[in-house]
Amino acid sequence: MSTNKQGGSSTAGIPPVEPGEFGRRINTALSRGYSAATPVVETLAKISLGLGGLTALGAWVFGISLLRRVAASLLGVAIGIAMFYGAPYIVAIVKGLSKWIAGN
Repeated sequence: MSTNKQGGSSTAGIPPVEPGEFGRRINTALSRGYSAATPVVETLAKISLGLGGLTALGAWVFGISLLRRVAASLLGVAIGIAMFYGAPYIVAIVKGLSKWIAGN
């Protein structure tokens, strides 16, 4: 292993990263991923809810058993949207609880 200017070791020429810098880089990557996924998820959710609405209209005309399946699929889409948008809050709550348990 080679040593760098700071006295730490590096593997294959990759310098070591401070824990704080590592956390910032991970947070930046997650934030960018979340920002990139948001428009896609919103579009898919709108399409799913629109198709669900049209199917519900068709179920109203053609029968109640199909309406139950449509309602279940719409509920699934709503739960998925809530989980996607609630993920940052859930992560923040888990981080807060872990800090509280650790006594920090």
